[in-house]
Order: sequence, then C-alpha cells, then structure tokens
Amino acid sequence: MLQLAQFLSPEQLAEIRQKLAGAHFEDGQVSSGKKTKQNLQLDQNDAAADFCANLLTRRLLEVDLFTNYALPSAIRVPLVSLYVSGMSYPDHVDAPIMGKALNQQTRSDLSVTVFLSDIDSYDGGELILRTATGNRSVKLDAGGLVAYPTSYIHHVTPVTRGERLAMVTWIQSKVQDHEQRQILYDFLVNLAALPADTDPQVRLRMQHIYARLLQSWARF
Repeated sequence: MLQLAQFLSPEQLAEIRQKLAGAHFEDGQVSSGKKTKQNLQLDQNDAAADFCANLLTRRLLEVDLFTNYALPSAIRVPLVSLYVSGMSYPDHVDAPIMGKALNQQTRSDLSVTVFLSDIDSYDGGELILRTATGNRSVKLDAGGLVAYPTSYIHHVTPVTRGERLAMVTWIQSKVQDHEQRQILYDFLVNLAALPADTDPQVRLRMQHIYARLLQSWARF
C-alpha cells in the first residue's frame, strides 16, 4: 500500500472543485450494478468529467513516487464519487477485469483513491482495507492519495456529517504480482537513500540488479 499526502497541489484541487461546482451527479450503482453501493458518481457525460479524469491521469504519470510503486501499463478513466450524510459502501471487492469491449479490457492490479474533501469537513467516510495483517483505516486530507492491491476486500464507512468527495481509478501494472512489485519499490527507495559518497560502481551494480528484476518480472 502507498499513501502520498498532497498528491494534488492546492491549485489542482481548486481547479477540480471549480469544475465540480454545479456538476451533475447520478446514482453510483450505474457504474457497479451493486445494490449495496450507496453513493453518487459524477455523470461521465458532464463537462467536468473529462477535465477531472485528464488532470488526475496526467498527475499519476508524472509523480515518480507513484509510478515507481505502481509501474502502470494502463490507467482506467478516473471517476468522481460523492458520499453525503447517510451514504456508505459495505464490504466489496473491485472487479478484477474492467472494460466491456475485449479490446478495451484491463486487469485491475491496484485501486487508487484521491481524497478531495478537507478532512475536517466531514465525519465518517473512512476507507477500511482488509489486509493480511488486519484492517487498515485510511482517511487523508484533501489531495492525499492511497493505492492498494485491488484484491483487498474493503468498504467505506457511513458518512455522518458533511460530504466526502473523492476520485477513484484502477491501475494495470507491468508487474502483476504484488510482492514482486513491492520488492522493486523497496529496492528503489533504498537505492535513493544511499549516501552521496557511495562508490559509483556499487550504485551501478544495484541499478543493474533492479533492471534485471524488472525485466524478469514485467509482463505486457
């Protein structure tokens, strides 16, 4: 799992909020067909939908911490979700394959949520992830991102005050196996943490090891 505070800048948040002001939201069951899903979703035909989706997609591809973790080969069109007081989304698993047309289908390796509401502006609305080590509760301030394996069972707790606005998307990774992907990310993090006076040949050998692992594990 990866969490990044301030993934979106204040300026980007302001642009998104301006576009969403007065935008048309519809029943969230339209996208999932799950009757237990209680939220609203930005109408994909609304003018704000393309703007928000394009902004987030560009941002996902330009932030090295994210691309080093996710190693994206495909990104689904991001959606904007809205929970108002009383809304929730019980335990569920995101679809492992997305896209109706065969030539548009992608594998869902990572699920991504980007929080758009100020954390103090609403109560409830925590994202609860069932991980191998127990439940993890995630609620980040506006602009924060969380990415986690799509295989996790998860839910959104009821919002009891205010509104929870977020963007969600799904990533197909060049490295499907989560453990392999985590090893590669940890390797890069530790490589970047090497002291400045590290022997250049040692650094080069480590970069070589990373490249060989990525080449071995990547699939297209």
